[in-house]
Amino acid sequence: MPRWERADKPLLEKRLKELCPDCTVTHANAENDAAGQRQQMTSVITQGVSVLIVDVADPGALRSSVRQARREGVPVVAYDRLAEGPVSGFVSFDGGTVGRLQGEALMQGMGAGGIGGGAVMMNGDPSSSDAAWYEAGAMAVLRDRVRILRS
Repeated sequence: MPRWERADKPLLEKRLKELCPDCTVTHANAENDAAGQRQQMTSVITQGVSVLIVDVADPGALRSSVRQARREGVPVVAYDRLAEGPVSGFVSFDGGTVGRLQGEALMQGMGAGGIGGGAVMMNGDPSSSDAAWYEAGAMAVLRDRVRILRS
């Protein structure tokens, strides 16, 4: 997760230290492995963390871990991707805006001759709510301007 390590994590840690100077921040990276993330979550819950902020690898696969946290009184904040289960909060970005920006960049890249041209859309994992947000945002720009040859 290059973006997480490079940008998101340092910003989050900085803000947490501003809000709670005496708090300890523990970080673990499961490298997008749901089984590893489940083990990490169980471990920190057992260690007595106060709050879990989780960028879930697989929302459905971590449902039981989110429920375990709730049973133990540990609030779970889903970050970047909504976790399934009783989360206490969800922090993300506006996927529709991201998709719109992608559509605008495509139109710019296609140039003046792009109107009426064709494009192949690769929308990502159909089970991801992010993919639907991106597609809707992009289509708000591309609809009636670009033929979608395949999606």
